[in-house]
Amino acid sequence: SECSTRCEHNRCGYHQGYTEGSSISGFWFKDYVRLGDSIQHNPAVLSRMGCHQDENKLFYTQKANGILGIGPGRGSTRATLLENLFQDHQHVRGSIFSICLAEWGGRLVVGGYNASYHTGKIQRIALVTTDYYGVRLTGMRINGHMLGGRWGTAMIDSGTTYTYMGAGPYRSLRSAIEGHCRSNGGCGFSRGTCWSIDEKRG
Repeated sequence: SECSTRCEHNRCGYHQGYTEGSSISGFWFKDYVRLGDSIQHNPAVLSRMGCHQDENKLFYTQKANGILGIGPGRGSTRATLLENLFQDHQHVRGSIFSICLAEWGGRLVVGGYNASYHTGKIQRIALVTTDYYGVRLTGMRINGHMLGGRWGTAMIDSGTTYTYMGAGPYRSLRSAIEGHCRSNGGCGFSRGTCWSIDEKRG
């Protein structure tokens, strides 16, 4: 059987919890997936997807609808959606994808990238693990000033709601932000240790 989790009424279930307390659960199904619109005529690829039966907390209240998992999937016996898209060797060149996040929409490209959307030269950074998109940090800058400290590695996650870090890097980052705000007449609306920045002020 392909079902390695709970099985109800001949349906294979899943559950995923997240650090901030929200979770999703439902059942797996297979269908054909096609990226892009009908004008592009991209081929459809058979893949496994999840149909949520329960969403709570942030999944229920946020504007985003659903979740698209595009992690590496290493060590799993099941192929991810991204890995299934990579199997279309006739149309997809290599295991490369790019994602652009924007205030209004965004763009996901499988098999390469569209340089016309870039504002500068592409910089490549080596992954430190194959289980997730992890990169090594050498520092952080606030208003052009490099912050000191040991930063370790960071997980690149397009869907992360919060940023988690060690006490040392957190104190260094917070101190730099608060100092910048004091020197520049504040940083917009403040509630506790959170700020709402006016984009016009930079």
